Amino acid sequence: MSPLQIRSVPHRKAGRWPILATVGALASTLPVLGCGGEVQPPLDTQDVQQVTGNVGTMAAPPGAATTIAFQTFEDDIGTRGSTETRTLIRSARGYQDFFGHAPPPAVDFSHEWVMFYGAGLKPIADDASFLSLLRSGRSLIAITQLIAPGAGCVSVQAVGTPHALIKFPAQAGTTAQFFRQDGTRDCGPQLCAAVQCPAGSDCDPATGKCHAACPPVCEIFCDNGNVLDANGCATCKCNPPPTDPCATVKCAAGTHCDSGKCLADGVTCGGIAGKPCPGVGKCVDNPNDSCDPQTGGADCGGICTCVQNVACTADSKFDSSPSVCACVPIKPPVCGPVCQIYCEYGNVLDANGCPTCKCNPAPIDLCATVKCAAGTHCDTGKCVADSVSCGGFAGKACPGIGKCVDDPKDSCDPKAGGADCIGICSCVQNVLCTADSRFDGSPSVCACVHL
Repeated sequence: MSPLQIRSVPHRKAGRWPILATVGALASTLPVLGCGGEVQPPLDTQDVQQVTGNVGTMAAPPGAATTIAFQTFEDDIGTRGSTETRTLIRSARGYQDFFGHAPPPAVDFSHEWVMFYGAGLKPIADDASFLSLLRSGRSLIAITQLIAPGAGCVSVQAVGTPHALIKFPAQAGTTAQFFRQDGTRDCGPQLCAAVQCPAGSDCDPATGKCHAACPPVCEIFCDNGNVLDANGCATCKCNPPPTDPCATVKCAAGTHCDSGKCLADGVTCGGIAGKPCPGVGKCVDNPNDSCDPQTGGADCGGICTCVQNVACTADSKFDSSPSVCACVPIKPPVCGPVCQIYCEYGNVLDANGCPTCKCNPAPIDLCATVKCAAGTHCDTGKCVADSVSCGGFAGKACPGIGKCVDDPKDSCDPKAGGADCIGICSCVQNVLCTADSRFDGSPSVCACVHL
């Protein structure tokens, strides 16, 4: 087995480059455990841990190891995939130094780490991936896998850089140890075993039929593989980089882009310090980490969720983002200057509640076309009985059995010294009429009248 090359990449300063050394040169200061290629710098002091070259296989994982959930993601790796390398990245600064650009918005180094596996230059049919991620004490164990086509698969001449990127919850206090578990892909029955194709053509293993042979390919390197022609042959054109759905999305503060959509940033809570959630937020278990509060993880860190369970005042609104989760004041609109015009019925307002240079029309008179009978008048488009005055200094009585009550529309209150206040008559039927009469409930009559 060829010796491992171990690269430690601290934050890159102007005029300085990462130092590359062999295991033999660093044996006294940088221990390596077995063929797994474990790198043990001072804990959590490096942004990047890198193991270059081949690594060994693992017979069996440690008995006390726990599985760490991870997610794959895509990003521009530049030329990092051209050499076989396995790398742990602990910070956004390390990501920038390693790949030459900032991490994508979907990666949050405040609580996540990243691993990169580049298999080097391989046939484009090869597939690289992370098989599993384990933690055993201070060891962060990553097992990579490279799957190559088997004997019955199509032979592809073009080469690429099979690679994989994963993100996972940060594992403080650990160092990386890499192993591999490679294999081959079974391509099914060999349909071309008994097929003899004429000169200039090849047998398609998928169909067992002959087709034109693929011509030689230009000696070019394509990060994302070659464009294939109608016969499935590699051309001299490179595939474009994968489209970033978040490239043109701008999200508000407290949110981030994920798969083209703006989502609220995760707010952490709980843990050994018992960190509370903002406002009326509730701390729940984080499904993306390996710590379970129901299986002994009493000090697990959680994430904040927000459900409105309070009523806000008229001058406030509820902000349901996990970072606020409370009623916040409604900011009045900031209005620009208005035209110097006089509007009898006020200015027309825009969507922000600001006055415009247009005037409101005159209010519609709902009684303009309404004709009411004698003893009634129009009020908001409806005919209502005229009020009948009573009381006052002369003690004017109400017609019929009507009752004199205080007029709520004047400022005179009989209960506050206004003994001579003028009132209005109200009428409530409390008598029975004969068969040849009916009760007239208008305040101006309030009595039985003949039919």
